Amino acid sequence: MDGASLWLGQARALLFDARGRDVSPTAIEDLRSYLVESDGRFFEQLYDVHAANRFTASDLLAVTSLGVVVPPPVVMLLLERTATATVASLLSTIDTDRCVEDLPPEDYEQLLGERSAAWSLWDFLNVQPGIGPTIAGKLMAAKRPRLIPISDFHVKDTLGATDRDFWKCVWTVLADNQLRAALGAIRDAVPDAWNLSLLRVLDIVAWSAGTALMRSSL
Repeated sequence: MDGASLWLGQARALLFDARGRDVSPTAIEDLRSYLVESDGRFFEQLYDVHAANRFTASDLLAVTSLGVVVPPPVVMLLLERTATATVASLLSTIDTDRCVEDLPPEDYEQLLGERSAAWSLWDFLNVQPGIGPTIAGKLMAAKRPRLIPISDFHVKDTLGATDRDFWKCVWTVLADNQLRAALGAIRDAVPDAWNLSLLRVLDIVAWSAGTALMRSSL
């Protein structure tokens, strides 16, 4: 089975019921519960929407709601002038209006491929001491929340992705019309989710499924 087939199969199992006809009631309940109980519900309220091309203290606080902490030396690095210039030079080339769920195939490599500015920023963050792919992805999601998926072990495991193909996995899932419709139906079933992107709905539902599976195995 190739990567795309695996990702799509995992997503269908996540978003549809056992018969594969209706959206999963578990997914709806997981989304509802997350927006009431999880600290992650504060993420959208905390990241800095006014500083498009630099990290601020608000962004660093936002990622703590997703269960990670940026080490103090890296906090200081990201807020100091040299790193700010590096980040700004990369973020300034990543359109703030682009959404991964609307990204056509001809634009994927330019915006999210391994030669893109987004990938260069991910590499820059990933190699900082104590960061790694999960925190790097969450930091980037704070700056481009509708384009960059929130990186998390539970989400990647649920969808069958790795660190290096995670963005491609999420883009592949969101490019499928049936899965997009399912995510929209799940969002519509939860009034508090009205302002969430399909990307964020997928993240929440996959994360919830992954954490539930981990708890059940303990």
